[in-house]
Amino acid sequence: MSLVARRQPLLFFAIPGFIVGSAGLLLGLRVAFVMQQEGRLLTGSAILTTLLLIGGMLSGMMGIVLHSLQHFVRRDDDDVQHALHKHTQELRHEIQKRDAEQARDRKVA
Repeated sequence: MSLVARRQPLLFFAIPGFIVGSAGLLLGLRVAFVMQQEGRLLTGSAILTTLLLIGGMLSGMMGIVLHSLQHFVRRDDDDVQHALHKHTQELRHEIQKRDAEQARDRKVA
């Protein structure tokens, strides 16, 4: 389960958050309808509506943030790999140049 959360945070957090938030919205519409028609507040349902809406929004936002963070880390990792590759090539070139100079100096001596 945690592997799915790490690799696909939108699937793991945002989709269930959307479902929970939608359930909260539907329950909230029922609470509002009963309040308008009968004039009484369904307190338990209103509290559950609030919890579902908040939970759905938090889960959805967490999925979006983790998805963005995942892409940022991948891009940053690619930048680091590119910089290391470039630096390694420069070092190899310097070593080859130094070795060629040393071989030339040995021939002269």
